[in-house]
Amino acid sequence: MVVRQISLIVALAGLATGFAQAQEKAPQPDAGKLQVQAPQPATSTPSAGAKIDFNELTHEFGVISDEHEVETHFKFTNSGTSELEITNLQGSCGCTVPALDKKKYAPGETGDILVRYNPHNRRGKQHTNVTVTTNVAEKPQVVLGLQSEVKPTVMTDPQVATIGQVEKGKEGKATLTITSRKLDLVVTQVTPNDTKVNATIGEKKEVEVEGEKAVQYAIEITLNANAPVGPIQSQCVVRTNDAQRTLNFMVLGEVVGTVKTEPQRVTLGGLAPGQDISTSFRVTSRTGTELKINAVEELPAPMPTANNPQGTPAAKMFEVQISEEPNSNPKAWVVTLKGKAPGDGATFRGDILLKTNIAGEEEIKVPYYGFIRQKPRPMPVSSPNGQPSPSLLVPEQ
Repeated sequence: MVVRQISLIVALAGLATGFAQAQEKAPQPDAGKLQVQAPQPATSTPSAGAKIDFNELTHEFGVISDEHEVETHFKFTNSGTSELEITNLQGSCGCTVPALDKKKYAPGETGDILVRYNPHNRRGKQHTNVTVTTNVAEKPQVVLGLQSEVKPTVMTDPQVATIGQVEKGKEGKATLTITSRKLDLVVTQVTPNDTKVNATIGEKKEVEVEGEKAVQYAIEITLNANAPVGPIQSQCVVRTNDAQRTLNFMVLGEVVGTVKTEPQRVTLGGLAPGQDISTSFRVTSRTGTELKINAVEELPAPMPTANNPQGTPAAKMFEVQISEEPNSNPKAWVVTLKGKAPGDGATFRGDILLKTNIAGEEEIKVPYYGFIRQKPRPMPVSSPNGQPSPSLLVPEQ
């Protein structure tokens, strides 16, 4: 037993030595080039004498259009007594791009960081930043802020057309407006990607928005009365007489039928491997129509594998029981699921299929979802010489 423990410790020490040698032989990045937009740790030695002072830490662009990129310069001085090195610049998003001519500055030397900001597809007040990493020992990182209020040339209001819940067989409606500060802009077409959704363009109107002339179109969204039960999630593309300018907005809603489940989905959360499961959901009629559940079936979702990306259905987890809720009017049903969580795997999901007597809703699916919590890993205990404790590395025999 002791021999195995000693052998394993020697092997680990050898691996560590090999890794250190590989690190020494690895090619180093070009010291003359600043790595911009890459969140890498500083490679320079911290300097107690280096210091960086900026003329401003936050720049206010004010009100800007979404049509054109804007830029500013953050000027700085090495006010310390030793060489300043800027090792990395990182914008908080792809719309904020910093640039720097060089990375090393002598005491008293000045420089500036050019920051370009692209407001395309943005609207309202915006806050982005640039993180500057240096060799200053006291404070190696400085955050520079950018603030603006983006005024879109063309915008939709609201940005999402919400139909809400619509009863099966009825027509759903929603309205939004498209406003343009370009007076010659004409909305020519609005195309939903779902045939259940229709869009109609209203007459062009001249309006005044915040003291500025603009044109406006009302877009009426309607949902077909024959839309089946289920969620509505459609993207609409708005085309104009400017081929370079198109807009997109979403239409969201839900067609609800006679059958109502509470909750609409079964969320099991994080479970331990093999944990007992017992949960239920309620099934009722929205309209008072007599509801019968003729059968119920669990449909586990396919689990992809390396050899079969499409996957095959996982094993069933639940024993499913149906019972009438006492004294309910109209009649309600309770569906109970009992089983055990899987012993492995990260997540599990599927549907509980209900077969009912309601025309057009003969089959209703109630999704279920959960995940398996990972077992905590034991923390290594260090021995007096700093090596991992052999008792944690080698199981007792």
